[in-house]
Amino acid sequence: MILKTLIKGSFLALMLFMPLSQLSGCAKTPALFEVSVTNGTGSGEYAVGENVTIKANDPEMGKEFSQWSLKGLVIDDLTKPELSFVMPSNDVTATALYKDIAYEITLENCVANKESAKYGEMVTFTANEYQDQRFTKWNFTGVDTTKLDLTKSPITISMPANSIKVTAEYKDLYKITVENGCTTDKEFADVGEQVTVTKPIAKEGYATWWVVEGLDVDRQARQNEVTFTMPANDVKIGYQTVLLQFIFTINGGTATGKKALSPNSVTDNKTGFDYNCDVTITANVPTGKKFVKWTIEGVDTSTLDLLQSTLSFKMPANRVTVTANFEFINHTITIVGGTADKLTAHYGDSVKITAIIPEDKEFVMWEFEGLVADTLDITQKELTFQMPNNNVTVTAVFENKPTRLTFVSNVAESGRLSYLNNESKKFLVSMGTLGTLPVKYTFEIVGTGATKLSVFDQNGTEVTLVENTITLEKLKEDYVVILTYLGMRATSFNLKITETVVSS
Repeated sequence: MILKTLIKGSFLALMLFMPLSQLSGCAKTPALFEVSVTNGTGSGEYAVGENVTIKANDPEMGKEFSQWSLKGLVIDDLTKPELSFVMPSNDVTATALYKDIAYEITLENCVANKESAKYGEMVTFTANEYQDQRFTKWNFTGVDTTKLDLTKSPITISMPANSIKVTAEYKDLYKITVENGCTTDKEFADVGEQVTVTKPIAKEGYATWWVVEGLDVDRQARQNEVTFTMPANDVKIGYQTVLLQFIFTINGGTATGKKALSPNSVTDNKTGFDYNCDVTITANVPTGKKFVKWTIEGVDTSTLDLLQSTLSFKMPANRVTVTANFEFINHTITIVGGTADKLTAHYGDSVKITAIIPEDKEFVMWEFEGLVADTLDITQKELTFQMPNNNVTVTAVFENKPTRLTFVSNVAESGRLSYLNNESKKFLVSMGTLGTLPVKYTFEIVGTGATKLSVFDQNGTEVTLVENTITLEKLKEDYVVILTYLGMRATSFNLKITETVVSS
C-alpha cells in the first residue's frame, strides 16, 4: 500500500515537472483508487467514477449486522449490509460492524436472573413457590434440554441463539390443618409423603388424645408426636383433653373418690380414681385389733396425720397404695380352780384350760364370764376355747366327792351333816336284788328344812321315787343319791336308807 502510494506520488511529481508539450503528447491513463473492505466483500482498485458495491459478511451466531464504518466516503444510510457508490478520487476504507442479539425470554410460573440474554450467556431460572402446589418439572421451548435435569429448581442454561419460553409445571398438594396448638412439619403434602404432627404436652393428670379427620390413626394414642403417610385427601388433626385415672390400692380399709367423674368406692382392693379428686380412706379395724397408723405410697404425707383412722387427700397423678396397720389387743384370762396355757391372748387364739381338782372334790363344770359357751362341753376338765374380743374369767366348779354309805344289817346312814343354802351332797350306795328277790329301798331325811332328793343309776339315769321309795329288780350296782338343801339358813340332815327284801 505504501509502495503503491509512493509510485503514485512519483508519477504525479513527474507529470508536474514535465513540459506541457510532452504532456499533451502522452496517452491519458485513468486514475485508480483502492477500496479496502473489512468483514465484507468488494475490496479492490477502482477508477474514479466507477460504480462500486460492497457487501457485509453474514453475521456470526448470535449477532446481527449493525452498520458500516467508512473512511474516504460519505453515505447517509450506513445500516444496509450492501452499499453501492461511485468511486471517488481517493481510497475508501469500509468496515462492517455487528452487534450481539438480545433474545427474548418469556417466563411462566418462574423468575430468571435476566429479562433477555445474548447467545451463550448463562441464565438461571427459579420456579415460583406455592403453598398448595409443588414444582414437578421444567418445560422449555427453543432450548435443547438433552443434558438438563428438568426436575431441579433452580436450573441454569446457556442461552441459545433464539428467543425462548420457560414454564414451571406443578402438581396440586393436599392440606394438613392442625388445631388446638398442634404443629406440623409441612402444611401441604403429596400422596405418600411422610408428615409429622406434634401436639402440646398434656398438663399433669391429663392426657391428650388425637382427633383426626381424613386419616386412619389411633385417635387415643397418647404420643405427643405422630408421623403418617399422606393420603390422597386433606387431613385435619387436633386433640381432646382427657382427665386421667390412676390406680388406687387399699389394704385394710375402704376408699371413696371419683372415677370418670362419678362416685366410686373400693374396699381391700384396687380401682381407678380421677386425678385431683378428693379421696377419703377409712380403716376397717378387724375384731380383736386396734388401728395403729397408715402406710401410704405415692402421696405427699407431710401434712397428713397418719395416726388418724380416717384421712382425706387429693389424688395425685400417679399410682397410690395405702395400707392400714393394726395390732392385736391383748385380753386377759383369769382362771379360778385351774390353769390356762396362756394368761393373755388375742381374739381368735386357742386357749386351753385344765381344772385342778382337790382330793375331796369332783369336777362338775366350767363357768365363764365374757364367753358364750353354748358350743362347749363345759363338763370336761380339760377344755379349749377360742378367745373372744374381751377379757375372760373362767371358774372351775367342784363338788364334794360322794360319801359311800354302807348297809349295817339293812340300814345305811349318812349321819348328821351340815348344809348351806342350795348346797348338795352326794352319796354312793350299792343297791339291788338280793339273790333273785327284789329289794325295796326307803329313803328318810331327818332334819329341819326343805330338801330335794334325787337318785341316779350308774348310767346317770335318774330313778323315779315313789313316796321316797324304789324297788329294784336288777343286780346290785352303785347308785348316786343327791340330797339338796332348799332353805336359806344353815342346817343339818341325816340321810337314812332302809333295805327291805320283797318276798315273792
